[in-house]
Amino acid sequence: MGLFRKRPRPHAELIDRQLLIFAEDNAELRGQLDDALVVHRRASKADAEESFGDVQDVANEGRDALERIRESFATTLPEDLADEYRVEFDRTAVQRYPDFALELDVWARDDD
Repeated sequence: MGLFRKRPRPHAELIDRQLLIFAEDNAELRGQLDDALVVHRRASKADAEESFGDVQDVANEGRDALERIRESFATTLPEDLADEYRVEFDRTAVQRYPDFALELDVWARDDD
């Protein structure tokens, strides 16, 4: 037996399914983000700020879609379980879709 045990992830299966649905439903958005990143990397200094704004717009659209998925389930749970689910969802989403999910945990930092 190892010294470290994996922390239980009570919503892991559900979150995996939710993120698969996100990927299927937002495949076009992924392509848009990839295209926007290419344009940004090739942009001149004069156009870099605008092209980065385009990247951010697409990334924010993906983040918003992830938030809708997360909140549609979280709102069905008691508050303490909803917070646990949100943390688990955000961690998993950041690992799988970092371009879309980097700001997902903003809700948890509002109390700081």
